[in-house]
Amino acid sequence: MEAISHDWLVSSGASNGGAVPVCLDRRTYLHAVHSRGVRFEVEAGTAWLTQDGMLADVVLGPGQSWRAPNDERVVVSGLPWCRLTVRAEQAADSTSARSRRRRLFARWLERFRPRRTVIVGV
Repeated sequence: MEAISHDWLVSSGASNGGAVPVCLDRRTYLHAVHSRGVRFEVEAGTAWLTQDGMLADVVLGPGQSWRAPNDERVVVSGLPWCRLTVRAEQAADSTSARSRRRRLFARWLERFRPRRTVIVGV
């Protein structure tokens, strides 16, 4: 069983627009650990994906993709075979989410800032 992690994808350049191509059949599995933000894009064949903690499995055909919603382990196999691309997208998403949270927090704090009162001509 091949094992990859989000950190390995980032170090291999996949987060910078690159991708890691993978070919799988029924007897081979891709084991993705720390998979939050990893996108699986099927180019040919049919892929079967399952993630720890999810009740339903995901079956993807050519042209379809799926992004891991949490950090649990994902196992991918071909039904009966597939060619897919694995990409890491977490860095951009977490940065934009962090920026959004900061903006929201700054707006919330603005409500409590003391206001200056200016009296003009009495």
